[in-house]
Amino acid sequence: SWQVDLWWENKEIAIFFSDIRWFTSISEKLSPEQLVSFLRIYLWEMSNIILDNKWFINKYVWDAIMALWGVFWLLDKTWIIQACNSCLYQQIKLKELNLLWESEWKTQLQVRMWLHVWNAIIWNIWSEWRKMEFTALWDSVNLASRLEWVNKFYWTNICVSENIYKEVKDIFTFRFLDKIKVKWKNIGINIYELINFKNKESSLQNQIIKDFELAINLYLNRNFIEAKNIFEKLSELWDNPSKVYLERSKLYILNNPDE
Repeated sequence: SWQVDLWWENKEIAIFFSDIRWFTSISEKLSPEQLVSFLRIYLWEMSNIILDNKWFINKYVWDAIMALWGVFWLLDKTWIIQACNSCLYQQIKLKELNLLWESEWKTQLQVRMWLHVWNAIIWNIWSEWRKMEFTALWDSVNLASRLEWVNKFYWTNICVSENIYKEVKDIFTFRFLDKIKVKWKNIGINIYELINFKNKESSLQNQIIKDFELAINLYLNRNFIEAKNIFEKLSELWDNPSKVYLERSKLYILNNPDE
């Protein structure tokens, strides 16, 4: 058993945001009845996976989901494992659902997910006796909500912060994506793509990860021509982050960047 302070607490939690890519375009193609049916299925399936993995679904904002781990209990950081499990299982379920939606509505979903672990204030926001919401606040929540959009720039499905990576890198397969600085922030952070459960990768995934790591190291050491050659080969295998770095490498070959 545990005690929950519903007034306020400052504690380390995992913060999850997800969003459907091109949802506005998809919703415009559907009638109101179809849209409601579509969202009911999507949110039902994704929510059940989150709830089964020791959850707290904070809120839905139309198609977006905000969820928190570690709010009500701490079990040697197992809640970070459960949060990563949730991301991967949601993507697996999406593949099944896409078969249904492709046949019914000629459309498939891609869902961007971001996972971050940091300190946050968890408490009840309320207009006393009239409206209450138990939620998380603080700078880390704002950062997590902004970084869900990072997937948009690398065409990835699941991005995580370095804090997540360090805690569970022996349990899941990641790859370093970039060091980024969010607008209005002074300190850059390393971001990683969550790819699969450890030892569940395909041989192709393993090869792409290995070659991508080599190319990134060349790129960071300003060997843009050699990096470009590897990113070019990976792009032909439909590796989306490699396509991003291919264009950057081409640019920097022509215009040598400053430090």
